[in-house]
Amino acid sequence: MTRLTSTVLFKRTVLASFISLCVSQSIFALQEISDDVLSETTGEGIAFLPRDFSFRFNGAENPLANGSTPLNFTDTGYIRYIPVGPLTQKSLDTNKDGIVSSLDRAVGKADLFLYGLALSKANGNANNRFNNTSGITSWGTATNPWILKVATESGVPTFTPDDVSGTTPVRNTDTGAVTYLALEAPLFNKVLPTNAIDGADAYNLKLGLWADAFVRNPNVAENMAATGNQFNLGELNGTTDSTNTRANRLRLNAVWDGFGINGSRIQIFQTLGGSNNTGGMSKFYNETLGLNGILRLNSGPSDTLRATATANAVWVEASPVATNTYTVPTALATIGAAPAFASSGGCGVSGTSPDARNLSTFSRGDCIQNERILTRTSRTTTTWGAPTTGKILRIGTQETTDSNILTTPAINGGTAPVFREPSVNDGAIYIYNLNTNLVLGSLYQPLVLGVADDGRNVSLEIARIPNKESIYKKIYTNYSRPVTASDPSAWQFNGGYYGSTCNVHYCGEHPSGTVTSLSNNYQGSSATHSSITIGSTVYNSAKNELTAYSGAEAVGISFGALQSGTVVNDQQYKQVQQQNRNWTTGYERYCSGGTNWLGSCQGYSWRYFNQNWQAFDAWKNVDRTTYSNNINITSPRDPILNPNGGIPTVAPVKATAPSNNFGSAAIDGLLIQHLKMTTTGL
Repeated sequence: MTRLTSTVLFKRTVLASFISLCVSQSIFALQEISDDVLSETTGEGIAFLPRDFSFRFNGAENPLANGSTPLNFTDTGYIRYIPVGPLTQKSLDTNKDGIVSSLDRAVGKADLFLYGLALSKANGNANNRFNNTSGITSWGTATNPWILKVATESGVPTFTPDDVSGTTPVRNTDTGAVTYLALEAPLFNKVLPTNAIDGADAYNLKLGLWADAFVRNPNVAENMAATGNQFNLGELNGTTDSTNTRANRLRLNAVWDGFGINGSRIQIFQTLGGSNNTGGMSKFYNETLGLNGILRLNSGPSDTLRATATANAVWVEASPVATNTYTVPTALATIGAAPAFASSGGCGVSGTSPDARNLSTFSRGDCIQNERILTRTSRTTTTWGAPTTGKILRIGTQETTDSNILTTPAINGGTAPVFREPSVNDGAIYIYNLNTNLVLGSLYQPLVLGVADDGRNVSLEIARIPNKESIYKKIYTNYSRPVTASDPSAWQFNGGYYGSTCNVHYCGEHPSGTVTSLSNNYQGSSATHSSITIGSTVYNSAKNELTAYSGAEAVGISFGALQSGTVVNDQQYKQVQQQNRNWTTGYERYCSGGTNWLGSCQGYSWRYFNQNWQAFDAWKNVDRTTYSNNINITSPRDPILNPNGGIPTVAPVKATAPSNNFGSAAIDGLLIQHLKMTTTGL
């Protein structure tokens, strides 16, 4: 086990930590690599293999007794991030009156202390920062170690774009050789090992730390021996909070238990030339410092990660309950004591004249229509069981010791804070089975680091993809037939597009000619698109596509720990019903002209008789969710039980997860076409 005992500033800490890891005799051993692997390597490099490895910042106040055993376990060695440069006038002038005075709010810079940083073998405890009992048995194998190498890749296209100004594009074929320095983690196994000596521990790491951030009082000198009042920033500019009541500290504890970085790679090189300031490109890309990498932080495949959810439903009411009966207005004309016919259509009968409505049928006249809503509640009881996965990133803020708001063990020493044990109310954020496979540029599209236009600040930019076929076909994906593990030669049939997505299941193919032991046993690193998933997923191997699982069994993010239990969910269903009441009339011909001596009628007329309202008919369901008088209601629809909405005959089951479970998420196929960030204030 290696223990770094140092308490220094950020710049030296990062460099010293890296060097100490590389040269420590007790954890690294040079391993023999077979001739067939070496035959595929161009350049120079070294391989190293951590064995029985763990790492933590003990701190200068935690010396070793007898050279091996820590005297205590405060583990408060820290990395300090110090913002430099003065605050700007714009940031100090909080009330925007053009001057900085005592009327402005106090503004300060924040010091950030990352302390107790530790890396060890996971032990299934997301509240425990370090595994004291077991180190990483073997981080890789003799045939698949860490590698630091210098190599050269030839045939890399320059930035010079194709000429597409004419009808027929003229393809630019300029290429060059790029020599790079690469740090490569062990390759990602296609079939994860199960034995520690075969590298299984590399997929089951634990990373933990504490963090304290303070707003510094610019009127008080820095003191790294005691906290004093250097963080007691007052409310107004130039004031100090002498009561120590203002909480100027943000504290958290972060533990990621159960992940690996195998398959990650970082390359540093000098970029090629050919770029100009047209077409969105920049001369800034030419012959400068370039980087690219694949950062693979994987908790492992999650396409089988599911909670258990057993649900059943019953109607809360024995029968639907009617609410609010509405009468649909009908414009009516009056003949005699009651309406005889409608002056506009009503109750589904068209026409406005007595002849059209009554003469031929002597049946329906006008009507009154009532509508009502029936409601019924389906109650689903779900017995929900949390999954047993130990792959958790937990970020907590509720400490139970050392809760003074203006102190930190990074300065004062002493006992490190203890955070609340996992529970549903612990206030922590839990991220389950996080898989992050981030592709940052390539030799064809580098991440460029340089000086900004002002000559002072730093610019970090992922170069824009040039309009050059030999480059963009290496990067873009033809989704009609993407390159996948099951179809690695798809580029030969999809128009020559090599692009693919790097996820936990697949990250591209090994270069042509790679030895069989690599191609058959390990994932490649040629993918161009990124994938980030949290929790339960669904994997389509034919398309190399990951999507988030959306059932009640899905887990991914929760506030507070997930716990098994019973969840009750009520779902209300509604149904519109109608009933009609018809106005009926008789319409008959009678002798209105008298009769002659033979008894024959001398003239006929028409007249109404038996005009009256009938009783309302039975209520009938209406397959819609809007009243005639524009009162809208929402009615859940089930494709089987009630495809038209309304109230189904059987209580629908709607399985539900606990309220603190926010489910899973997936961002798959992410391509960074162009990204630029520039610092300010330097």
